[in-house]
Amino acid sequence: MDLLRAALERAVTPREAMQVIIDLLEKFGQGGNCASHGESMYYHNSFLIANADDAWVLETVDKQWAARQVQDVYSISNCFTLGSQWDMASSDLVNLALQKGLAKSAGSFNYTKDYSDFLFTTFGKGRTRRATTTHLLEQDKGNFNIQSMMGTLRHHNDENFDPQTTGIASVDVCMHAGFGPIHISQSTASMVTYLDGNTPIIFATGTSAPCTSIFKPMWMDTASSLNFGPVPASTTDSASLFWTHEKLHRATLLNYPERLKTYAAERDELETKFVQGALNLSHASQQERADFSAECLRESLSAEIDWLKRVEKVPARKHILYASAWSGFNKKAGVKI
Repeated sequence: MDLLRAALERAVTPREAMQVIIDLLEKFGQGGNCASHGESMYYHNSFLIANADDAWVLETVDKQWAARQVQDVYSISNCFTLGSQWDMASSDLVNLALQKGLAKSAGSFNYTKDYSDFLFTTFGKGRTRRATTTHLLEQDKGNFNIQSMMGTLRHHNDENFDPQTTGIASVDVCMHAGFGPIHISQSTASMVTYLDGNTPIIFATGTSAPCTSIFKPMWMDTASSLNFGPVPASTTDSASLFWTHEKLHRATLLNYPERLKTYAAERDELETKFVQGALNLSHASQQERADFSAECLRESLSAEIDWLKRVEKVPARKHILYASAWSGFNKKAGVKI
């Protein structure tokens, strides 16, 4: 994340941003505990770096790296993807793999296979999620739009998806926490950025589980004027946008198939309204765009209050293992459902 922030701060184009990351990586490497609640978790990182004219995927291992220019569509997840196809790479990338016995020969070197960590790659299920998102992108290539990208982030593999009955080893693009070691984490925020060469439009949930959330429009020069409340901590806070939404999110999980039906169509209608409104303001003043963002946030908050009332009228169901897991999550966060 520090490399990402430095690139955003110091660069204008994707190539410049990539070079910022590469220079810092080769000098300092990467590290730092990536866990948030006292656990220990360390991993290496991949980056998608793009503007309206150019896009690159950059994958890193310690101080080594490889990069490929994106020609049409591309997706990354918790896994390496470049294989033997890259346009640029660190000078020691192949030799280091040979020295460490990761590759048998320079000719057979494969970045994805030789540098992947077995445990993280296997249990993180990154290849499975990436296969799904890549398929969705390929399927809509040339035709996808802002709403279809939101749909991709909300994707569940099962049309009759129910987080209470999904297998303990299953994964989705839209991840929901539950019982089992793989399901202790979930999608905590989602974002789609529209790049057209003008002022980029950001559509962000700011809340967990995109399937229960609303993507709200904002711009870089207006986001600071929006009142999202305090930065969310690990325990509930009624003043925080994230934790306000958790009432709806966690209530929906108690009977996901039936409770989501009560508001999913209105969620999509509201987002369509937000998207069209934001696109129409691409050349508007900063104040006009700020006012529109603030109104969208107000509408989304009002809608979620109404949706929660509807959801709570639908009978809850509790699968014993799933309920046990969420009982622990709720207790730890101080949430009462």
